[in-house]
Amino acid sequence: MKKVLIFLTLIPTIFFAQEDTRYLYYDYEFQEGSTQLLYGNNVVLRSRDDSNSKALDTLRIGDPVEILKKSETRMHLNGKLWNWYKVKAGKKIGYVLGGLIALDHQEVNGKNYLIIKTTRDDKDFARIRVMSKDKSYYGHEIELSTSVISLNVSDGKGLKNVEDMCVISMHAEACGVVGGEVYLFNNGDQLKEVFRTEHVSDAGVFWFEENLEFKDKDYWESNVVFYSREQGEYMDESLDWTKAVVNEVKLTWDGVKFSPDVSKLNFDISK
Repeated sequence: MKKVLIFLTLIPTIFFAQEDTRYLYYDYEFQEGSTQLLYGNNVVLRSRDDSNSKALDTLRIGDPVEILKKSETRMHLNGKLWNWYKVKAGKKIGYVLGGLIALDHQEVNGKNYLIIKTTRDDKDFARIRVMSKDKSYYGHEIELSTSVISLNVSDGKGLKNVEDMCVISMHAEACGVVGGEVYLFNNGDQLKEVFRTEHVSDAGVFWFEENLEFKDKDYWESNVVFYSREQGEYMDESLDWTKAVVNEVKLTWDGVKFSPDVSKLNFDISK
């Protein structure tokens, strides 16, 4: 059933909110003194900021490195230019290319989620790896619609065959740019994209926003997620007058996919 609402102010709904969100820009730099985790595996710790310099050690995925200093020397990797960093790994000091260091990492249920960004054919992608305590890992790559993203990982919210869920938020940097979230579910053996939402607005003209609401795992109905889709327009800025149409749909998760498929539902606001 459609609901037409008049709002004086628009308050966006935010799920998986976390403190100290790390926004990952194109030219994101690691802070000196911070400890980061390696995304790459069998990474060579170099004596200088040069891929041909002497090898001091070989580091494994997830190994911690302390950032000592950013080098001005840069090198291409995965379609991007990365700075070298002087780091401390264990008792050794050397250089590692920034593109081999996870831009962000989060631990949930004993597993570390590591993320980097890549570029291919003028498109941006995020690569996420799930690393277990024994250093075994698997991952997934997703295409991005914006150049600024953030990572948030949570438990499976009680959903069937979902150990953890990973949400990549794509932050729109300007009016008219389509942002949103990409939801990836981890079943313990595979990380898979299962849903995308979109957010877009043009100040003073319109907005469009999709969201998923995950109920607490003790919610009375299991394997249920609520999808909302809001389309609105600004009527009179001097009165803070906006008009919105909100659709809400209950989705059921069967362990593999959601149903119904919202892309096949008719959300024509003229009807």
